[in-house]
Amino acid sequence: MEKLKLGPRLEAVASFVNMEGSVADVGTDHGYVPVWLLQNGIRGSVIASDLNELPLEKARQTAREYGYEADISFRLCAGLADIRASEADTVVIAGMGGETIRTILEESGWYFAGKRLVLQPMTKRHELLRWLYEAGFHLSGEKFAEESGTVYRIFCAEWGRQTLPRPAHLWGGFTYTAYAEKQRKKLNRALKGLKLASEPDFARIAEYEEVLEDLQHAYDR
Repeated sequence: MEKLKLGPRLEAVASFVNMEGSVADVGTDHGYVPVWLLQNGIRGSVIASDLNELPLEKARQTAREYGYEADISFRLCAGLADIRASEADTVVIAGMGGETIRTILEESGWYFAGKRLVLQPMTKRHELLRWLYEAGFHLSGEKFAEESGTVYRIFCAEWGRQTLPRPAHLWGGFTYTAYAEKQRKKLNRALKGLKLASEPDFARIAEYEEVLEDLQHAYDR
């Protein structure tokens, strides 16, 4: 049977999964990542979970199409609510807002030592990254993937406290890429709008000015 081919975003996500262990794909949607992992030899168990029945059924259909339905444990649950910490060495959460990802991790009740988090937030990436460091995680890997004109930022986070990254790295990444340049332009536009507002948010203005200044000096270009 022909192998399932992932798009650039999910390919980057899947590349961070520990293939020697077990994985839980939270918010699995069509179930592409679990099937791809099984096709490519993941050794541990695979869980696909979703909050709603319809996407979970789509995941079952994908697994059935490629012959892996019996190899995946499907869970209808919010976040990690019906998944025990002992069942997954890697937790994948891709395609959700940064606040939602944070809530899932906070409400899980898990102790994350020895775990790997593979996260692809759609919004508030810098806020999620800041929270990860403040909560005791650090980034062990980072990738960017362009798909359909959008550049996605993918985190690989693990337990172990490190120094909070500088503002440019929180917003633009640890290496200078097109993503960092896009963030710089986006912040410049937002800053101009804030300064023209009838009631300027001076705290936000100061934050954006600090980030923009750091973006000018953080990378060796």
